[in-house]
Amino acid sequence: MTPWLDAETWHALWVSTVKVVVSVGLRLILITVGYWLVRKALFKVVDGAMARLQSRRAERSDTGGQSASVVSDERMGRVRTLQTLVKSLTGYALFFVYALTVLQTLDVNITGIVTTAGVAGVAVGFGAQKLVRDVISGFFIVSEDHFAVGDYVTIGAATGVVEELSLRTTRIRDDQGRVWIVPNGDIGFVLNQSRGPVSATLELPVPAVADVGRLSDEINHLGVALKEERPDLFLEPPRLIGLAGFDATGVTIRVALTGQPEKLTAAQLVLRERLRSLLLDAGYLPQPVTVT
Repeated sequence: MTPWLDAETWHALWVSTVKVVVSVGLRLILITVGYWLVRKALFKVVDGAMARLQSRRAERSDTGGQSASVVSDERMGRVRTLQTLVKSLTGYALFFVYALTVLQTLDVNITGIVTTAGVAGVAVGFGAQKLVRDVISGFFIVSEDHFAVGDYVTIGAATGVVEELSLRTTRIRDDQGRVWIVPNGDIGFVLNQSRGPVSATLELPVPAVADVGRLSDEINHLGVALKEERPDLFLEPPRLIGLAGFDATGVTIRVALTGQPEKLTAAQLVLRERLRSLLLDAGYLPQPVTVT
């Protein structure tokens, strides 16, 4: 009786099996090594980009004191969170490609898997396109450092301090204490007033007979005193910068001040009060009438 498989058939089967195993195994090894190298390279790029972003933010907060240090810590924590998120998304995407490549190498039909994943992606994209837009916008806001927690900004109709910045929304508290929740995808432009001191001017009418030169010296002296008394409000001494206008009845002088944006309103109120007292003492304003 002839054996079902003779020695020659077994040998041929063994040789072909070894060839397939060696060929497929070698390809799997190369694919795995390539996946590992690409993953390491992309992670290094992400780490380098986030390190540069952290260094820029650290430089901005070096001269800001203790409160700026707290805000800086929050910003650094947000950058590290973003770094972890980007690396996770990159790792998942690479692993998906790696898994498909391995299955294709093993002669597994991946058409069904790719089709299912594509249909699912389209469905999720249509159902959550607003969410996806908000998250993508939030990613670029954080990565490009448009603004951060603690910054005084104007976004649309909202002007105030950024209390919270997530990948989906931004929360702003304005000067009246109202809280604005702005989806990141709806942010069209941003006016960030916290990337440096801001300046403002006050215009004061005085009589036409006023000695502007003497008044300028008195206002500038007052500005130096205010800077020493309230360094939290005035970054530079307020000073008279010139005439804003004049006519037969009077002269309008212009006074400039510099401060932090979130404290500029308070600085203007203090300066107006002190300027009024100065003009009263100089006789340029009528004395208040006491009602008994």
